[in-house]
Amino acid sequence: MSGPVNTSRTRQTLSLVVFLLIAISISGSVGADCEEELEATQKELAQVKEERDEYAQRLEDSTTIIIIVLGLLIISWLVFWVSSRRQQVVLMELQRRTGVTLDSPTKKERKRRRG
Repeated sequence: MSGPVNTSRTRQTLSLVVFLLIAISISGSVGADCEEELEATQKELAQVKEERDEYAQRLEDSTTIIIIVLGLLIISWLVFWVSSRRQQVVLMELQRRTGVTLDSPTKKERKRRRG
């Protein structure tokens, strides 16, 4: 019961097999290309993360230095202010004791008499 061979069906089957093989080949090469691109992108991402971490560390160091300098500036201003206030109090006490003022260093203040 072997009948005549249907050549159009054979051609269709062969064409389908060839197209499937081409599709599998293309899919494999595209997959390999995608894997290579993925590896390159992952390397680039790792480098960007490393650069970001270095930048964050430098920023943190700079911020720390700025805070320290600002603290020292405030402390030095406070020391200057306290020192000048002390000098002012000492000068006022000296003026009170001697009766000499800065306005007229040769004249002594007159003491008011009550009574």
